[in-house]
Amino acid sequence: MIELKSMRVFLVIFLSIFPLLSSQAESLLKEDAKAYREEGYKAQSLGDLEGALMWYQKAAQMDPHYTQAYNDIGVIYEHQGEIDLAEEMYKKTLE
Repeated sequence: MIELKSMRVFLVIFLSIFPLLSSQAESLLKEDAKAYREEGYKAQSLGDLEGALMWYQKAAQMDPHYTQAYNDIGVIYEHQGEIDLAEEMYKKTLE
């Protein structure tokens, strides 16, 4: 009986803290995504389109709602002549 009460107390505490932890994790992922995008921009500025593409893709993976990363990927694909892939990324940007 005591174990069941302890388990309930733990569950209540966990469920009240979980949204805070989840929010912090999401915030960290978004910060990482921005850092990856910045690295991509630096690589693109230096003419390293493959490196830029890699960084932009990592940014999009870290934050699937990061529209700027999808736009940047589209720009790279367009520059490489991959028009269909560029269009796909531009559509993701608009979603």
